[in-house]
Amino acid sequence: MVYLNIKILGTEKLKTFKYLPLQLFLASVILHMLLFSVIVWLLSELFFDHTYALLQNFYYTLSESGYILLLIYGALILFLKYAAPKLSLILPPPVKKPEVLSKITISNGRKYVNIDVMDIICIKALTPYIAICLANNQYLHSETLKSVSEKLDQDKFIRVHKSTIINIDKMVSYRSRLNGDYDIAMEDGTMIRLSRTYFTKFKRGLMLCSRDRTKSHQVNG
Repeated sequence: MVYLNIKILGTEKLKTFKYLPLQLFLASVILHMLLFSVIVWLLSELFFDHTYALLQNFYYTLSESGYILLLIYGALILFLKYAAPKLSLILPPPVKKPEVLSKITISNGRKYVNIDVMDIICIKALTPYIAICLANNQYLHSETLKSVSEKLDQDKFIRVHKSTIINIDKMVSYRSRLNGDYDIAMEDGTMIRLSRTYFTKFKRGLMLCSRDRTKSHQVNG
């Protein structure tokens, strides 16, 4: 008996979904005519001596423009039902932002060391390795600068030279070399060259960092 009731309910739901486009179609047309009638009545009430009755407006809209509304909303419903799903198949899927690393595991002899990425000062290319520099230590890691950069937060870890990435949160200051390049001073006292080629991305990262720090101060304050 319970199974029969569930089956009947499921059939009724299927019928409801089957006729849903038709219900939306009719509701859209009727709502359009009602809104138009109310607007005409309200405007005539406010600005004219003669007031147009609601039913009169509704019947007039139905007789004069009903077929136009049927065509417009019918075409819209058909498009949403048949064309829109096919269009979504043609469009490329949204690009998901890759998850960023919070830690990097490095082989150090026979041991493996987990490094918190936010402790990194900079990363330098030392072919065939990269050097991950912390405040008081440095580790060699068998990966390319490009591949490790793609795994890190692009707003925090900025490429400043073809062979160097810095953690923008660990930067203290920067100054011009008067030739288009700059020198960046890091928290540990390291001076890193900023190439003019990467200056635009560096400035963007600096602005994002300043904005994040401002928000953090507002929350803590």
